[in-house]
Amino acid sequence: MVNVQPLGDGDPRRLGDYDVTGRLGEGGQGVVYLGRGAAGQVAIKLLHAQLIEDEPARARFVREVEVTKRVARFCTAQVLSVGMAGDRPYIVSEYVPGPSLQRLVRDEGPRRGSALDRLAVNTATALAAIHQAGVVHRDFKPGNVLMGPDGPVVIDFGIARALDASGTMTSAVSQVVGTPAFMAPEQLAEGTIAPHTDMFAWAVTMVYAASGAPAFGHRSIPQVINRILHAEPDLGALDGRLRSAVAACLSKDPSRRPTARQLMDELMGHNVSRSGNPGPSAPSISPASRTTADPAGASGLGAAGLGAAGIGGAGATERMPSPGSPPGNGMPGPPHPGATMRLPAAGPAPAAGPASPGGPGTGFPGQPGSPGRPPRRKGRTGLVIGAVAAGLIVLGAGIGALAATNDSDGGAPSNTAAPPPTQRSSHRPVRSRTPSPSRTPSRHPTPRKTVRANPYKPQRLCGSGYRVIETHGLGEARAYLLYNAKAGANCVVTMVPRSSGKVFLSASLVVKGGSRESRSGSFPFYAGPIRLPARGKCVMWGGASKTAKWTSGWSHCGK
Repeated sequence: MVNVQPLGDGDPRRLGDYDVTGRLGEGGQGVVYLGRGAAGQVAIKLLHAQLIEDEPARARFVREVEVTKRVARFCTAQVLSVGMAGDRPYIVSEYVPGPSLQRLVRDEGPRRGSALDRLAVNTATALAAIHQAGVVHRDFKPGNVLMGPDGPVVIDFGIARALDASGTMTSAVSQVVGTPAFMAPEQLAEGTIAPHTDMFAWAVTMVYAASGAPAFGHRSIPQVINRILHAEPDLGALDGRLRSAVAACLSKDPSRRPTARQLMDELMGHNVSRSGNPGPSAPSISPASRTTADPAGASGLGAAGLGAAGIGGAGATERMPSPGSPPGNGMPGPPHPGATMRLPAAGPAPAAGPASPGGPGTGFPGQPGSPGRPPRRKGRTGLVIGAVAAGLIVLGAGIGALAATNDSDGGAPSNTAAPPPTQRSSHRPVRSRTPSPSRTPSRHPTPRKTVRANPYKPQRLCGSGYRVIETHGLGEARAYLLYNAKAGANCVVTMVPRSSGKVFLSASLVVKGGSRESRSGSFPFYAGPIRLPARGKCVMWGGASKTAKWTSGWSHCGK
């Protein structure tokens, strides 16, 4: 069941046309509320103000999120509307009453058998619908898969892309805040992010669902990143068709990963050949069926939608005849508009003969053995002999000129005045030198980044009722532990006093015998806040900056 928390003093009571009735949770991007409108309950995600800090960026964000409305509703939580609450954007989507896959695995253990198979097929179908609409999820992970009463549902698709388009995400870590274990190599190495990126994240999520741990571990962020880039995945207990499909999606080379549609066919045993005809079922995705994902976002889906074959369908590349090459009728096509026409060299006119199709005067080459075929070999021989004779004449003239010059240099009488010394050094051809442009670089002053003081306070970020009970220095940053006696909850936030841009920050909080959470990424001022109920329980808290990292022992038991 979904744990709906009561609203705090700092939470809104209404967003747009919706009444806010409770808190569903909080993540690195914002707070998720339960709302109610004319059509019933909805989920409202209110983003943190620091993610989008200026009006043009907010407008771009809203435009990007509007695109996600085109995604088909099956296996996804439909986006209903997007708006602004002051300087904070919010997204209204379909409410799914169920826990996330992450919480389900943590509370009940890994998925097995038919439950795992349904999860794989439903999430692959959701990604196919997302890609068909021209959207890339970019943040697919167990926390964004809700286990609803009708089956798994994918949420939060396209939000990371909208944040990136708004100009606020500048590093690989910040593109998917706090979840590097589910990022593809191209996200960590500044590659092209496309539908194939989602396929990698899907595969890591399936390993997590089946074993309780991601395919490349989840302990140390640098270690996880290094393993994603260079090591082989640990597929755990996966077997059969699902194991081979996951292995294909975890290829370091994006072009070797199957598309979502191909993945669906493989999981259901409906392999499709290049011609589009169903082929025999195979236990793994063959290399021939792995194609590069469509950069437009179609991800191999045909024009007919999900019913079209993903291989050899409308998305397949056809080889068109090159300009001027013969089409299927054996006749050359029209010349390319930018092509240079080569005219035949002048030569002896061919003997007149009866005209034939393809013969002289038709503009097309004659057929072999036809009366009108021009004597090509004889004409070419004459041209070659003429060219050789002209070359010999030029060569002889050059040799004679060279001999005359040598005689003049040797002191023999000559009627020609001797050239000045600067012209008698050698007989090398004179090379005109174009004066090189000035190499003096233009001096443009490098604009200095504006250093701004942090306008936020820990109490403001954690909310009303929280007070600071301990802090710890992290180089230029500082981690804060706060406690709300009324709510019986702790809060952790890591902050810098001033900033000229985004810096790496991390915050973490673990409740003994309870929940644990962390935030890691590139932020301008703070990481967090993390709030967890901890009444009467010990906590372990900490944080990190780009120069320091620290974690406490079990402490503050009951406060």
